[in-house]
Amino acid sequence: MDIDLILTELAAFNGELPRLALEAAIEQQGDITPHLLKVLEEIADDPSIMLEEPDFMLPLYALYLLAFFKEPKAYPLIVKLFTTQDEDFIDAFGDFVTEDLCRVLASTYSGDIALLNQMIESDSIDGFVRSAGISTYVLLYLNDTLSREQVVAYFKSLYEYKLAKDSEHVWDSLVCCSCDIYPKELISYICQAFSQGLVDTEWVTLDDVQMYLDDGLDKTLSNTKDGVRGLVGHPCDELQYLEKTDEDFLDDLKVIEHMLKSQVEKSPKIGRNEPCFCGSGKKYKKCCLTR
Repeated sequence: MDIDLILTELAAFNGELPRLALEAAIEQQGDITPHLLKVLEEIADDPSIMLEEPDFMLPLYALYLLAFFKEPKAYPLIVKLFTTQDEDFIDAFGDFVTEDLCRVLASTYSGDIALLNQMIESDSIDGFVRSAGISTYVLLYLNDTLSREQVVAYFKSLYEYKLAKDSEHVWDSLVCCSCDIYPKELISYICQAFSQGLVDTEWVTLDDVQMYLDDGLDKTLSNTKDGVRGLVGHPCDELQYLEKTDEDFLDDLKVIEHMLKSQVEKSPKIGRNEPCFCGSGKKYKKCCLTR
């Protein structure tokens, strides 16, 4: 399959995952990478391209392929792509922003931490995008790209002066990510954030924070590593959910509801950062807790 045909196959979604085209793209990584980078560059320069064609899937496939390739040239383009102020554009990516943007950023990270910091600290950027940037710090630590000391130091600066006091959801993410890396050095800042009403207690409470403190450093980090999805894997595995029908999702929901009912009967409390009991691979707080 030549490059032009691969790109054509990846452009539109017909209800089935284009597995052959994705496999062909992987086999021709060196040849197709410049084309995938160009796709992201064009969309970053003109987001309307994607909004005008709601079934245009190439940018999404490009993100997962370049992340799988660990392509550092994609990193600044991805930051630029998602620092748009166009809410419709962000919405067009659906759950990608909350679920996998942090994983794609960590997978393509080029070493330019300033770009990531700008994304997190800009008040004009979507709050869920900024939160994904904070989560990227945790993944970079878990993959030994950043030290825990570096992450703690940056989080301190966010608490102290780099985050506006009205940054919706970003504070929730900051507290949760602080817990992910063990919050001992940050506890005074966390308590102050709660006292100022900056944290949504429907998302995380001081009791949750105390649970992480009680667990200790080693157990907390072990739970985080077990509960966090790591760097991006094979796109066919990552994107297989696209092939699910509405009936499949309803069946999944019934299974989850049954498991949730059983779990509630057995235990009134699961750690927010622990792997969800439903087997999704996500943290409990990002899966069945919200159901």
